Amino acid sequence: MNSEGFIFRIVSEMMDRNDKSTGFLSKIGALTTDKRTEWSINRQKFFLENKNNKKLLEVIETAQFVISVDDSVEWGVETTEKASQYMKDMITGNGNNRWFDKTMNYAVCANGRGGATGEHSPCDGAELDHLCENFLNIDKQILKSPSQQQQLENVKISENDKKELKLAEKLEFEEVNGMKEEVERCYDSHMKATDDLHMHSMIFLDFGKGRLKKCGISPDGFVQMAIQLAYYKDQGKFTQTYEPGSVRFYANSRTETLRPVTEASCDFVKSVMDEQSTKETRRKLLQNACEVHVNNCKEIMLGNGVDRHIFILCVLAKGLGYSSPFLDFYASQKWLLSTSNIPNMTNSIDEDSSVDKIMLGGSFGAVAQDGYGICYRFGGNQAILVHITSYHSSEITDSDRIGTHLREAFHILADLFED
Repeated sequence: MNSEGFIFRIVSEMMDRNDKSTGFLSKIGALTTDKRTEWSINRQKFFLENKNNKKLLEVIETAQFVISVDDSVEWGVETTEKASQYMKDMITGNGNNRWFDKTMNYAVCANGRGGATGEHSPCDGAELDHLCENFLNIDKQILKSPSQQQQLENVKISENDKKELKLAEKLEFEEVNGMKEEVERCYDSHMKATDDLHMHSMIFLDFGKGRLKKCGISPDGFVQMAIQLAYYKDQGKFTQTYEPGSVRFYANSRTETLRPVTEASCDFVKSVMDEQSTKETRRKLLQNACEVHVNNCKEIMLGNGVDRHIFILCVLAKGLGYSSPFLDFYASQKWLLSTSNIPNMTNSIDEDSSVDKIMLGGSFGAVAQDGYGICYRFGGNQAILVHITSYHSSEITDSDRIGTHLREAFHILADLFED
């Protein structure tokens, strides 16, 4: 295994080359942004049926991960604009600097910031989060980054280094009939989808889970009730809401659906919207809603959820040709509000010691055209990181708007515990 210094020099040599691909071949990764059926067809036609391309594809597909060396993307927890652009770039890339058929795509920007894109099929966000926490711990608390000592572009590789180091090898794909048209189609489609994605990153530094614990309520329950209030203010209604719950107590299991919308959560939101309700009434309803949420989460962890079972029935019914009004109705319901809490997996980073050590967390695209995707995590005890997605093409959603409602909701809920 190469040392940090060796890897540093290998990357330096690679960046110093003048052999970048040009034309449509520089966008060949765009093929992996396509729908799975179309990508499968193109993978067969352009790679598996070409001896050279098949060999190069095998190099990519047998690698542990893909690393993209990107241009600088402005980063910062100080402004919503910088954080939003950074998070959006980590999700989408620029159309040619991700290989989306790979489980892990790590991206390192020229300014030293890094992130990753995870393909959801084989794993959940917790796995990617675990890795990223370790990277941040090593970078901020163990190793001293070489870039603090010298600029990457100023490093010179000696002839002896070139003999000793296993330098990066460029993958030279061959053009196949029809490849250019498909690459351009996929690239244009991906960029259109990228432009449509509306990302709002809220770096909430007014308080965090430390204050919520002092209030005696579940931090996750608090955020979920705030989301319900924000959505009601934004849309004027309640909607079925998705939150993944872990069932890792069981072998080979992943998640079950935790539904945050309950009678208790609705009662709380209605009380806040009712100008006649008292502060004490609202506080008690919030406490009850959070308690119900926590109890439901425990039931999920014990394997007492229902959604995965119903989903399997849907799959079996379709495969066996059965028709069920109940299952058809279940499958037709859209998740207009999809949420996820990114847990702290390692507790290895002292995020309270410096804003620079706060990990932004993760995000995902809204799963419904007229819906929202809301992903959040707690940065130590003093921060809440929230990333909201929707689509510009929707006439009824606006990530910035609901972000404003959510920030207000955080304060409304927390103020209920102030005398």
